[in-house]
Amino acid sequence: MCIRETFKQYEDLEIRMRCFKAVEALQKLDSSHKARVIIFYAPPYLPHNYLKEDNQRDQQLLMILKDSVQQISEKTGEIFPYLADGSFLSLYETNEDIDSFTCNFLGWDIIGTVPFQEIRELNIPSINMGVYGKDGHKWTERVYKPYSFCVLPMLIQDTTKHLLQQDEPFRCHQVVSSSI
Repeated sequence: MCIRETFKQYEDLEIRMRCFKAVEALQKLDSSHKARVIIFYAPPYLPHNYLKEDNQRDQQLLMILKDSVQQISEKTGEIFPYLADGSFLSLYETNEDIDSFTCNFLGWDIIGTVPFQEIRELNIPSINMGVYGKDGHKWTERVYKPYSFCVLPMLIQDTTKHLLQQDEPFRCHQVVSSSI
């Protein structure tokens, strides 16, 4: 009950901070007040998403991406630095994995916001081509302009063209997103 009451008391706080407050409240219930290390899950949680090597559709998408990266790298001399996945487009965790996670997530029954079943039903392979830089999501964030404004747009265009040239099932159901 302590967790539910704490979440209610601090409902004006952002969800991650409410989890910290709940941990503080639970710690106060321990009369020993001994030194401890507390490890806990807190939002945001994004399901693990990747292109599966044993899936023909995902292999095709990966091959198209690798071809585009190779061609653009040869034209520009730049190398595509990394890939990030669209976590809300497919889900590979088993129900056991999800249950283990949610049972160990402080207050999941109160704040859990990930629609696991809907994500599993979507089952859309994805790639996210984004800018390259330093200190992402911090006030000091900056991008490497030659890559982010010259190479990346070419890479997105080339990959999209290759995807659109594929067989009908692939053409209608694939997503290529950009963080530009």
